[in-house]
Amino acid sequence: MERELRFEGITNARDLGGLQNASGQRIRSGLLLRAAHLHSASDRDLAQLAERFHLGCVVDLRTAMERREKPDRLPAGTAQLCRPIFDEATAGITREDGKPAELIMPDMRVVYRLMVTKPSCLESLRVILRTILEQAARGNTVLWHCTAGKDRCGVVTALLLSELDVPREDIFEDYLLTNRVAVPEAEAVCARLLAKGHPAEAVQQVYEAFIAREEYLAGVFDALDKGFGGVPGFLREGLQLPETLLKSFREAVLEKDGTPSAR
Repeated sequence: MERELRFEGITNARDLGGLQNASGQRIRSGLLLRAAHLHSASDRDLAQLAERFHLGCVVDLRTAMERREKPDRLPAGTAQLCRPIFDEATAGITREDGKPAELIMPDMRVVYRLMVTKPSCLESLRVILRTILEQAARGNTVLWHCTAGKDRCGVVTALLLSELDVPREDIFEDYLLTNRVAVPEAEAVCARLLAKGHPAEAVQQVYEAFIAREEYLAGVFDALDKGFGGVPGFLREGLQLPETLLKSFREAVLEKDGTPSAR
């Protein structure tokens, strides 16, 4: 099933609908959407989100600085939660303001683990996931995004898919689909940096931060397996999400026999 969503200005968008869990149940289409930021959404994109998906809520995972630089465009009447998973100091800041020495990139393996271990990140994840669970449980379409729809968006997606019992190999496959967009962008950025005189080693670090790698997300699973026996334990013990809400979420988004896929 084709899950990629095609818009004029929104990139890296796809529907989790159609993914199948270990019991053979499929996720309903048109209910759980992931994407890059909505700043470049065209009027036609907004109409599609409103008319085709009946979008009920957007969850923006970006920092305050990212939101100021590229504020989202939303369909009229759409609810929005703006809740950063981390701040600029936690993530590390990239600067391209001249000197090669000023190019600074975070270690993405560290960043991914911080998202599921740092107390402030855990509190944000609790609010973010509770919002998504509640919206979906009510039958509302919810879309979550960061800037590129890769790291923060990828971790939130992996947690939700794990709760729905989607096999990890399929979760990794969905995560790595981001490279269809990320790799060409990374190559273009790195070419510009090399042309400006930045050293190749520093530019390679930029490349690694721009793309999705299985080892990044594997670090999240490793941390949660060791700390909580897996994602279900993390959601319940680490984030204190109510079992009743998790059950309502599963019932709302997993198809039953005879349930049509498309909304």
